Amino acid sequence: MRRRLVLVIAAVLSEASTTAGSLPSCIGPPLPLSPLSTQFLTAMTTPANTPFHAGELEVQIRAGTEKSADYLGRHMIHESFAGAGDAVANVGSLPYLVVGAVDSASEPPLLWTTMLAGSPGGVASIPDTSTLRLAQLPALDDPARTLLQRPGTLVGALATDLATRNRLRINSVVRRPTRTGGVDLQVVERFGNCPKYIFARSVDFELENTAPSEQQQPVSTAPEVAAALSQAQQQWVQEQDTFFITTYHDTKGADTSHRGGNPGFVRVDSLTHLWWPDYQGNGMFNTLGNICATGRAGLFFMDFATGDSLQVAGRAWVEWRDEPEATRKSGLPKIDGSNRIVHLEIEAVVARRTHLPFRFDFDDHGASPFNPNLTGDVRGTAANATSAIQLPVTVVSISEVTSHVKTFSFRVDSRAAAQSAKHAALSTRLATHFPGEYVTFQLTNSIRPKGGDEVVRSWTIVSQPSSLNVPSPASGQFSISVKRESQGLASQWLHKTLAVGDQLLVSGVGGGGTMSFFMSWPTGVLGAVSRGDATLGHDDLAEIFRNVVYSRIAVFTAGIGITPVMANLRSLTQLLQQAVDAGVAVAKPEIRIVHSSRTWAEVPFKQELRDLCQTGVISHLTIAITSPDPAALSSNIDWAATRKGRVDEGLVDKTLPVDRVVSVFLCGPQGFMESTRSAMFDLGLPSGFLHEEAFYF
Repeated sequence: MRRRLVLVIAAVLSEASTTAGSLPSCIGPPLPLSPLSTQFLTAMTTPANTPFHAGELEVQIRAGTEKSADYLGRHMIHESFAGAGDAVANVGSLPYLVVGAVDSASEPPLLWTTMLAGSPGGVASIPDTSTLRLAQLPALDDPARTLLQRPGTLVGALATDLATRNRLRINSVVRRPTRTGGVDLQVVERFGNCPKYIFARSVDFELENTAPSEQQQPVSTAPEVAAALSQAQQQWVQEQDTFFITTYHDTKGADTSHRGGNPGFVRVDSLTHLWWPDYQGNGMFNTLGNICATGRAGLFFMDFATGDSLQVAGRAWVEWRDEPEATRKSGLPKIDGSNRIVHLEIEAVVARRTHLPFRFDFDDHGASPFNPNLTGDVRGTAANATSAIQLPVTVVSISEVTSHVKTFSFRVDSRAAAQSAKHAALSTRLATHFPGEYVTFQLTNSIRPKGGDEVVRSWTIVSQPSSLNVPSPASGQFSISVKRESQGLASQWLHKTLAVGDQLLVSGVGGGGTMSFFMSWPTGVLGAVSRGDATLGHDDLAEIFRNVVYSRIAVFTAGIGITPVMANLRSLTQLLQQAVDAGVAVAKPEIRIVHSSRTWAEVPFKQELRDLCQTGVISHLTIAITSPDPAALSSNIDWAATRKGRVDEGLVDKTLPVDRVVSVFLCGPQGFMESTRSAMFDLGLPSGFLHEEAFYF
């Protein structure tokens, strides 16, 4: 890889010198080679034994993903567009492209990220397998424009279709200007990414009744340039759910990527300092590795409703939290479930108003189900808006699952849902929730009516979305299954005090998407409540089964960690039955489950698991009993395999397919997860195939 990049830079310089004289005079001669580009010729002289540089490897090792990252890197990272398939057509059809460029002439280097925008197919194209052609450049006063005209500039490009959440990262070098006013980029690396954390948005060209063909150039006002954020910008950044980031490495080039989360996931401590938690991804850590290597980053925020944008550049670094006890320094808690915090010390800011020729539309269902709930230090009115919503729900039934687990079912009162638009939206979210998501209860007034510390708890919704229930999708019922903990204030209160007819307050639904068997819910599911008909059409059912994460699923759970899996299995059962009723042929996924329990009596949902095995929804089930329990081994169990002892590497190996191409779901106590995860990675499972959620009990 490194030797090839030396040749790329050398070719760029040679071509720039031989073609400059034949270019139109309006383009002018190429600018001098940047100091950073010169480093390529001297530093990249030996082939690499890995697709990653030292910074990426450092982060991978620290995060424990080096084995799976090596597997993914060798299979995902390519040196050209050869074999890219549909990705090539996707790049050429988009009306926008996010690019980032390195200004190595500044000291220290500044990185500028921006968005190129125009009509579909009028922004970028791929004329051959080694070239990304930009048909447009940024506005004249955009700091990235000059850099993109300079041969040898390191450029990261992100071709992302926000509507479908498809994205392709393209690392490149400016090769030469084109005769039509654009530039050709020499591709160095390209690789795809999963759709996690992307807020779905579609392009709206109906801007002032102007046809797309007439919107070739962005409309821009003079930018505001500063060395720090303004007070208004600080507040605005804290409201965002999306930004784009460019980083670079001296000898591997620039990379542009996407970051997303619930509004408020970016925190701003001061006008010159912001930070965000790094959520779980593919484990290759291209962005964080670059930051660890060079300590520089450039961010791009956008107001998708107006087109306003904010470019921020500065020094970046990674803070690690919740390290092993032997090396723990800060003792600080995780943020949004992450122990990696990325900081940016702001050095330069460019704000521009209304520079896009279109706007982005989105609806209430555009948020990614993979976004974790915000915890810890949360800023901004948007981040705190849902906390003000308290939707009353009524207990309609309580049933015993085991001696320590009860299921509590609730119904949303239609009058309560009609209180306001926000209450109605939360009611709809409960009815159309993504399998694996959890519901947040505000329990302070119930448990501590005389005052005291706030009591807020979240539990996985164990039922399927009521929008799938035929014939009454608008019933608004949902269920949680809660284990009684000896030291659990809320769980003890639920088990001992809560009764049918009581009311609780729900303040939100979200998170947990990482434990869903489905990548998205189609519009047919989301619209079921408003239609009053949960029966899905042929296209909706076909779309759902195309969006099952993999045709092969392996599940490893322990204790009450099985609850998100039950939500998935119940949803899948409903959908399979609808497919049968509609005469739609769908491929049933192969689902292999390993569940660990202390005793046979403590295995939750035994009757339902047996039914799911007998109907073929579950392909194979193994139940591991960790304590001596003659009842488990002597019972006549013909629907599941039972074994004595803990889940070990041998059982994991037996459950996973030989080629390790499988979507794995892991949920349970921390110790169970750590040992099972370690066994998976030792057996060669790529970390990008693992979906996990910890239950602390």
